[in-house]
Amino acid sequence: MSLPIPILMKKLLFFGAGALGCGIGYMLRDHETWFVGRKLMVDKINSEKMHVTGVDTGTLQGNAVTDIDDLNFKPDIVFITTKAYDTEMAIKNISEKWSDLIIVSIQNGLNNYDTINKTLKTNWKGSPEKYIVMGITNHGFYIDQHGDLVHAGNGSMWIGSYQKTDSSGIVYDLFTSSRINCILTDNIESIIWQKGIVNSIINPLTAILNVENGYLYNNQNLALVIDELLKEGVGIANTLNINISLDEVRNMLFDTIKKSSTNRSSMLRDIEMGRRTEIEEINGYIIKKGNFVKLKVIYNSLLYSLIRSMEELANKKRD
Repeated sequence: MSLPIPILMKKLLFFGAGALGCGIGYMLRDHETWFVGRKLMVDKINSEKMHVTGVDTGTLQGNAVTDIDDLNFKPDIVFITTKAYDTEMAIKNISEKWSDLIIVSIQNGLNNYDTINKTLKTNWKGSPEKYIVMGITNHGFYIDQHGDLVHAGNGSMWIGSYQKTDSSGIVYDLFTSSRINCILTDNIESIIWQKGIVNSIINPLTAILNVENGYLYNNQNLALVIDELLKEGVGIANTLNINISLDEVRNMLFDTIKKSSTNRSSMLRDIEMGRRTEIEEINGYIIKKGNFVKLKVIYNSLLYSLIRSMEELANKKRD
C-alpha cells in the first residue's frame, strides 16, 4: 500500500465554524487551523473544550475569531463552510481583505460556484476561476446539546474545479496527505448536482419527520416520495445538460443514508434551533431550475412549502 505524499504544514482558515467547518478542520488537524464563526463556537474552540465523538474521538484544537479583520496573516487556503445563504457575505469579506489565494467551497446548495465567482470578480483583478475549488462530502457531522462535535458518519470527499486549474490538485494533496479518502474529479458540477439532489431528500424529510438519517433507509412508507424526488431532480439536471443517471444518484442517496444513519441533518438541527434553513438553496433552487426548463416539481414544492411553514412556526415560538 502506498503512503500519502508528505505535504508542508499550511495555514488553513475555515470561514464558518459550524459542524461542517469544525469537522473538516478536525480532520485536517495536522495543519494550523483557524476558524471564523459565532462567539459561542469561537469561545468553545479557543478554550479547547470542543470534544469530538463518533467516528473520531479527541478534542478540536485550533484558533478562532468572530471577525476576519482580527486575523493578521494571509492563509494558504480558505474553506467556505458557512450556510449557503451566507456564501456571498463570506466571499465579500475574504476578497476585500486578501487576493490570489485558494478558496474551497464545501457547502450544501447548488449555486455556490456562481455566487463565489461573481463576488470575487467585484474585488479581484484577472480571472478568479483558477482559485476556486469546489468540494462535496458525505461525512456526517453535527453539534450536540453540549456544543461538542459528533462525527456521526464516515464518508468521502470529492474535489474539483469548474475550470482547469492546479488549485484542485493542491487541495486533493492536502486531504490525501491527512489520510482522508478524497476523489479528484474533472466533473465536479455533476457531483454537486448529485449531492444536491441527495440533500433535497434527506434534509427536508428528516426535518419534517424529526428523525435521524437512518430512518429513511428502506422505509416503504417513504419509497414513493423518495423515488419521485429522485426523478424530479435528475430530470431537471439532465435537461440542463448535466448528465447524471437515476441509478447513480439513488446509490449515492442510500449510501449516504447508510453511512450517516445516526446523523441528525443540518436542516433538522436548524429547525430544532429555530434557525433559517437552506431549503431555498437546495429544493428552492431545484424548483427554480425546474420552472426554467418547464418540468414539474410537485414533490420538491411540497417539501419546500412544509419547511418554510416550519421555519415560520419556529420563528413565532421564539418571538
